[in-house]
Amino acid sequence: LSVCLDDRGGGYKAAKYLLERGHRKIGHLMGHTYSSTAQERRRGYEDAMRDSKLPVTNNNVYIGKLNYESGYDYGEYLVKRGLDYTAVFCSNDMMALGLWRSLEACGLKVPDDISIVSYDSTMYAQSAGLTTISAPSERLAKKGVQMLRARINGDRMDGGTVVLRPQIIERISVKSIK
Repeated sequence: LSVCLDDRGGGYKAAKYLLERGHRKIGHLMGHTYSSTAQERRRGYEDAMRDSKLPVTNNNVYIGKLNYESGYDYGEYLVKRGLDYTAVFCSNDMMALGLWRSLEACGLKVPDDISIVSYDSTMYAQSAGLTTISAPSERLAKKGVQMLRARINGDRMDGGTVVLRPQIIERISVKSIK
């Protein structure tokens, strides 16, 4: 028995959210390639892009290190390369905050010039006003404790993996361009 988050579904939801607001040029800043979580979030992003008949190439995806510095570096990379994304989906809040600060340092404004959606919904995302996919850590922990107690008490438990679905939390980092 296990409890996990639907990271693929969350990545899909993030990209779909941007697509529904008129964005068609969406980059993805992902975590380490050896991380199954990062791979699943990327898969969700790519599935949403393909479902919308938009191209997905390695040029759309930038591999980072799940930290602020990685997001900052990505922002500099975007500006130097002249990439014309209208939005970026970041695999976690820290990368997104680094990206946001980097873009500001280059004279761009979020969301006026580029929109950002992130993943995790940490307190940092909330205070910055970052639109994010909520990883319901409290629900994950609560369900895990329930399952552990049941196992300790010898209660019969049906099923294997409990998958929790993430939700989008809208804040100020995304602009509609319809």
